[in-house]
Amino acid sequence: MRAPLPLAILLFAALGVPCEFDALDAQSANPIVSAPLPAPITKRGLAVEIQDVARLPDTRKLRPADQDVVPAGWARINYVRDLPDGRRFANDSRGFLYLLDRSNKPTVYANVAAAFPFAVYNRLESGFIGFAFHPDFARNGLFYTVHGERAMGNPATPNFIPPGFTRADVNHHNVITEWHATNPAANTFEGTRRELLRVGQVVENLTHPFGDVEFNPASKPGDPDYGLLYTSGSDLGFSNGGGPNANNPSQAQRLDTVIGCILRIDPRSPSVSGGMKGLGDYTIPAINKFAARRDPKTLGEIYAYGFRNAHRLSWDLTDGTMFASDIGMNNIEEINIVREGNNYGWMKREGPFENGITRPGGALNQLFPLPAEILDGRMKDGFTYPVAMYDHSEGQAVAGGFAYHGRIPALRGKFVFGDLVQRLSDRYARIYEESRRTIEMLEAAGFELPEELRAAAEFTLGKRFDPIFITRVTDSDANPLEFGHTRPHFEPVMSPATAYVVTNMMESVVKHGTGRKAAELGRPVAGKTGTTNDTHDAWFIGFTPDLLAGVWVGFDSERSLGAHETGGHAAAPIWTEFMKQTLGDRPVVDFPVPDGVTFAQIDPASGLRAVPGGESELEVFVSGTEPARYASAPEATGIEPAAAPADAPPPDTD
Repeated sequence: MRAPLPLAILLFAALGVPCEFDALDAQSANPIVSAPLPAPITKRGLAVEIQDVARLPDTRKLRPADQDVVPAGWARINYVRDLPDGRRFANDSRGFLYLLDRSNKPTVYANVAAAFPFAVYNRLESGFIGFAFHPDFARNGLFYTVHGERAMGNPATPNFIPPGFTRADVNHHNVITEWHATNPAANTFEGTRRELLRVGQVVENLTHPFGDVEFNPASKPGDPDYGLLYTSGSDLGFSNGGGPNANNPSQAQRLDTVIGCILRIDPRSPSVSGGMKGLGDYTIPAINKFAARRDPKTLGEIYAYGFRNAHRLSWDLTDGTMFASDIGMNNIEEINIVREGNNYGWMKREGPFENGITRPGGALNQLFPLPAEILDGRMKDGFTYPVAMYDHSEGQAVAGGFAYHGRIPALRGKFVFGDLVQRLSDRYARIYEESRRTIEMLEAAGFELPEELRAAAEFTLGKRFDPIFITRVTDSDANPLEFGHTRPHFEPVMSPATAYVVTNMMESVVKHGTGRKAAELGRPVAGKTGTTNDTHDAWFIGFTPDLLAGVWVGFDSERSLGAHETGGHAAAPIWTEFMKQTLGDRPVVDFPVPDGVTFAQIDPASGLRAVPGGESELEVFVSGTEPARYASAPEATGIEPAAAPADAPPPDTD
């Protein structure tokens, strides 16, 4: 399915720096805490169209929900890589590396999760985070992965722990691994692996781990840079990773640490290369600027530094320019041109601003304008500033990108990248988190509302399905963004005729029984109330021809709601108000009558067929099951079973 999207990709000229800062008071002592860039991004009328290429296998239930950051996500794709031989690979962060065949059908190339039992999967960057193939993979069979692990119970020892901390402070490990395929041409991995680097994180969460490993694709055999491995640059959570060790500017702006640094290493072991050993089992390239200093207080593997979370790297294939997408703190998202040895400012800078954390009593969400002579280049302050940026009124978190030199003239020479747009991402995350927490609370209280809804659908629709929380997401202008695979999968469990009879019974609960409050909806409603002993739980599961919904009321501990708080009294009013707002002005329709049902006038006292003119109620039956006997012998003979009433809705022909 093709889904035309409004412009969600942000397009900038690679060297076009937004410089609307002249109006800012550089001497102001008042911090900026939101929308620091006054001029909005100019929309050029360009849009992108995305097309489904492949779908990885469903791994939603691979591990418990509390161990998965997005348990409802079908798969967690982070990277797609193409080899020169035409093979395409993609990773699921839950632990699998897939090979896509020529029809884009995925098969498991390597079960990465099986190799790392201490891996962590409950953070946005977690699990099997990334991978990269050596440019000589066809000959040497080498590829590289990065993943995160928990420290608790982990027997491995980090090669590096941030200065001033010990192994006892470490909560997580960042691990880079080399894999050696015995047969590089094989479609399933067999071979060995070797750990290159293990770095300890001392903040509470696995925040901003190494998110990328890359080889320079513009480098050719014989070039000094050929075969050297780059890592993303991250503050390893020292900004907002939680716990007492976060919000810690003393760990940034240093050359004796990997914090905030893009590294460049020769992945060969020093025992093979004969070169200088790095922190782990790899070689420090002699061409590295900081290695040439031979300063014992400077790590020779550092290529550039001063990044918060430069989690994606890329190169312009025409001239070798290196780019880094650096996710900002509270305000500025950055695209940087990375030059060896340069300092990109974090935590002293965020975009073209001074970050407040460096001031007495300041905070990470504060920005202060820089003097005009720094902004216009008359004064050098030792920092390298972004070539493109935007604030959080335009987006939320910059993603990967590339320099475009393809067939579309309007994009040539532009750096094309993505962002998790704030208003869209916040809305989705809020709905999802609220849904997840509600379900967890219900399950803790012993009541599984999704199961109740599923059961109700089976008895009333005649179909079994897996509930989904999100069916549609809109952009900031309320335009629907169509997502594939959002419709539930239905499986028939009973005939439409049987389901309709049950629905008719449930309508009587609303018309004459405990669900009478739902009749205020003013349209056909069927449902059932429920109340547990001692009124610990009260619920109402109800549906119209358009929508099935359930409401549960109770405490998250085993205690009574009160003597009269039944499903009809506590839950049904909430359900009714929700349905009023949700259905709004939708047309009022009846439940469709399927083939295979018969309406008959029934004597309420005996349950037998009513005689004409006697007291009766219209009931519905699966055809052939309606009573044959009458409450009293009719004077006339030849009375046929009653057909559907004239005003009954027509059978469903969908």
